[in-house]
Amino acid sequence: MTSEHPERVDEASDVILSENQDFFTTALLKHFKQADLLRFEFTHNIDLKYNVLYEASQVFFKDAEMRPFAEVVNPHLRDVSSHPNIKPGDVLLARFTDIEYDGVPCEAIGIYKYDARQRILSIDPSGAVSIRSGIGTQKPDKACLIINAGIEPTVLILDNDNKESEFWTHQFINAKPASAAANFTSEIIASTKDFVSKKMPEEFVVSKVDQVDLMKRSMEYFNEAEEFNQADYEQAVLVDPEVINSYRSHKNDFASESGVSVPENFSMVNSVAKKQAGNYKGVIKLDKNFHIYVHGDRSLIERGTEADGRNFYKVYFDKEE
Repeated sequence: MTSEHPERVDEASDVILSENQDFFTTALLKHFKQADLLRFEFTHNIDLKYNVLYEASQVFFKDAEMRPFAEVVNPHLRDVSSHPNIKPGDVLLARFTDIEYDGVPCEAIGIYKYDARQRILSIDPSGAVSIRSGIGTQKPDKACLIINAGIEPTVLILDNDNKESEFWTHQFINAKPASAAANFTSEIIASTKDFVSKKMPEEFVVSKVDQVDLMKRSMEYFNEAEEFNQADYEQAVLVDPEVINSYRSHKNDFASESGVSVPENFSMVNSVAKKQAGNYKGVIKLDKNFHIYVHGDRSLIERGTEADGRNFYKVYFDKEE
């Protein structure tokens, strides 16, 4: 579905799909590998059967027919995109038959909207070079992945401009965050990262080393705890009463923005926490010259300032590897 012919649905040939399967799979799924993506579920204020995408996806997962699904998605997207601030673009639909979600093989369908095309360097068999416009491996402006997992499908959503274009989540997909432990796990980690990196420097005198160390200890807690207990986390990791009060306030503010209110006690989903811990790198970036990776004892690194105003770090170690 393209901006030039918004009413038309075109299909890629079997030859193109079979010869470029690795390219399509990587390009279309890589942006959904973020561990902190919230899980959504379809909703409707009257009855779920009136949710257009929900009904279309239910039919699709039974029949595996792409064109009927596209012929529902296309007019529905045009109906909810009438506002002048919503950009036209190209829409790509893709079916995935064997992807892993929560450690289980699943099928899924992806919907991708690109507001603008890339410039692509094209070289034909004779070696002639030309510039074309098209869709490459760039991140889509909006996307959703509908995963056929469990009794009801799980929805993952990407939106580069979610504050100004809520039509994608609320009007087109009509979804709400799932009130599940996986979302709570993801959200508590995301809100803690935001607190340590943004809120703490505004309210307290804190060094970059202290921030990295606090986030490292937080990730260790999230990764090891079977149950999240807010009071236990605060006493074990945050310690300082003023920092604890600031953390509680920020947690509430973060929930108001995300729409996910995390309870003070819930069962941690270890697979989500481990992915987050694996993605977190305790890095201090120094100009364009050095990166310092802080993995262990915070007391072995010190920050100072020379008489001429230059900043420095002093690192203690036993042996060089």
